[in-house]
Amino acid sequence: PMPLQCCDCSTRMLRMRGYDGTEKEVIQFTRPVRCCCACCCPCISSCLEDMTVEAPAGNIIGFVAQIAGSGPKYDILDSTRNKILSINGPFGCCFCYGVNVDYTFPITDINGQNVGTVVKHWAGVQSVASEDRFAVNFPANLDVKQKALMMAASILIDYMMFQRQQPTNN
Repeated sequence: PMPLQCCDCSTRMLRMRGYDGTEKEVIQFTRPVRCCCACCCPCISSCLEDMTVEAPAGNIIGFVAQIAGSGPKYDILDSTRNKILSINGPFGCCFCYGVNVDYTFPITDINGQNVGTVVKHWAGVQSVASEDRFAVNFPANLDVKQKALMMAASILIDYMMFQRQQPTNN
């Protein structure tokens, strides 16, 4: 697996759709195009990353928004943009860590109480280079919308912190 990326953020747009067993769309995650590097320059508000979660498409249930400061920090917001959860990454800005480690992102409620984690697991020596393994841990009784927003946070964290653009051969 790739080490944590520094100043090589993905600039491509993301739209991920989820379907039920009848092939009806039930959830959509959308991240707009960004043209600057928020992971290393999170003080520029126009560069901060965000993701919109709709369930179903057209019905916004909330957002995941990067917040300014050192290190990976995110707020999970409800549909009216009220903060409901926070995620603080395990490292400071532009610290490039190597492989063979798991990265844990604690999730807290607005009172600072731990309600879960997002964990990027080291995929192991035998792993295919493009394999990513994340675990999202939360209480079973957590609101289903908050669970969906935590899943979105794991996608945004992966997109920002662990994906590298592949070089093109022209």
